[in-house]
Amino acid sequence: VTVTNDATFPITAQGTTVITWSYEDENGNISTQTQNVYINDISSPTPDAVTLADITAECEVLATDLTAPTATDNCGGTVTVTNDATFPISTQGTTVITWSYEDVNGNISTQMQNVVIDDITAPVADQATLADLTAECEVLATDVTAPTATDNCSGMVTVTNDATFPISTQGTTIITWSYEDENGNISTQLQNVVIDDITAPVADQTTLADITAECEVLATDVTAPTATDNCGGTVTVTNDATFPISTQGTTVITWSYEDVNGNISTQTQNVVIDDLTAPVADQATLADITAECEVLATDVTAPTATDNCGGTVSVTNDATFPISTQGTTMITWSYEDVNGNISTQTQNVVIDDLTAPVADQATLADITMECEVLASDVPVPTATDNCGGIVTVTNDASFPISTQGTTVITWTYEDENGNISTQTQNINVLVSPIAGVTFDDATVTYDGSVHTIAVNNLPTNASVSYSTAPST
Repeated sequence: VTVTNDATFPITAQGTTVITWSYEDENGNISTQTQNVYINDISSPTPDAVTLADITAECEVLATDLTAPTATDNCGGTVTVTNDATFPISTQGTTVITWSYEDVNGNISTQMQNVVIDDITAPVADQATLADLTAECEVLATDVTAPTATDNCSGMVTVTNDATFPISTQGTTIITWSYEDENGNISTQLQNVVIDDITAPVADQTTLADITAECEVLATDVTAPTATDNCGGTVTVTNDATFPISTQGTTVITWSYEDVNGNISTQTQNVVIDDLTAPVADQATLADITAECEVLATDVTAPTATDNCGGTVSVTNDATFPISTQGTTMITWSYEDVNGNISTQTQNVVIDDLTAPVADQATLADITMECEVLASDVPVPTATDNCGGIVTVTNDASFPISTQGTTVITWTYEDENGNISTQTQNINVLVSPIAGVTFDDATVTYDGSVHTIAVNNLPTNASVSYSTAPST
């Protein structure tokens, strides 16, 4: 049997190819049978370079600047290489190009490549040195022609300067010109502006008339003189006076005429003041100020006086506050006008403390003990004085108190000014006899000392024993 098929090898068509097999015997009888051949390429091409090197430039990258990378397909067919870039690439920074490798069966792999645009070159000024700009009075913005510069990337160069126009400052002002390309690279260039005005203003009046007054001269009383400047600008007129001028005698004012360039000329003018009258007190007599304890500065209302010139009268006194000394203290008030003329007036401050201290407790609690009361057993009470000073506390007791029954102590509170108040307190010493028995006092030694015990004063719960029987 002869076996043949209708296939054309190699079979590379993607998908299913059907082979028909024929079986023929020696007598020409033929039978057939089919067989499927499946071709399915699912492998993408493999880039020939593991990593693509960065492409760098300062200004731009054209399509012609790129060499397309390659890839190899497992099936050996042609690999189509494309990228997603839009040329020219001029954006500063890193632009990522995606390369695509596609085999004839539509399998695609990709690979990234960085395009780095980094313009680090600043524009170059077209003139090596900029000529000085000179004027006598001022330079306006319109007097200045902006210089130029050329950039390596051929983009627009923005030209600016840091000047504030008009420039009228005497001397040399340096303008800094800045040339900035589209990528932010900046170069600078300096240019001098030279202003040289040396002529000061000239006073319009050769001599200024004297200004006279009895008490004071206010700023509003003075008419400012004038002057004219060679540059025609505003002349600032000032003086060194402190107004109001009330100093007795002649005060010389110096007027200054300053042009806008700082050139100054001066002129003097006399102000003559003649005030000889001291202030007069508004009250013929000042009332006494009275208090029990003290007088503070805030308790005293300053008197007033009127000056012939109507200016402010400074009122002071020689007192040291607080005044707390008992009796009469004399204050001397001084009235001084702005010209130094002084008059005085006296006032009495009378301090008379008549109030005794007040006990802090309305009633003092009784002190009760069984045998005796010592001075240390009695808390010292307190009292408060209206003047807030130290209160001396004493009593009339003789300690120890051992007398049976109640002893009345009198407490005395005395303030610093001799005012006295008193208060009493009961001292109770208990009596606890044992019914029907009278004991003699005993002399015993304990705590290292000899003590006399009044047996009849023992408390009811006391236990007493004798080595010999007591007498009656």
